[in-house]
Amino acid sequence: MAKPNLTNPNKLSASAIIVYGIDATGKPKAGRFPERQAAAAKKAARSLKLAVCNVDRPALVEIGAKIPVGRLHDQGRALLPYIKRKRSFSPI
Repeated sequence: MAKPNLTNPNKLSASAIIVYGIDATGKPKAGRFPERQAAAAKKAARSLKLAVCNVDRPALVEIGAKIPVGRLHDQGRALLPYIKRKRSFSPI
């Protein structure tokens, strides 16, 4: 398994990507990947049927810093951490 070697894992460059979506069991997953892993992460996202977001705006850099770092396996598969689903209730 290839581990990301980030000097500052909380700093996200403008050329990074975020992979996110709902897995087969209905749980939300998301992970961020640096530029050097972007191509492999996009390929893994396609195979897992997840969405990809390019971090190309300052607001996305701020949001992306809150998302955990994803990992890529040597076989080209991605490991994305589960994230909490924000629940909002509206009084009706």
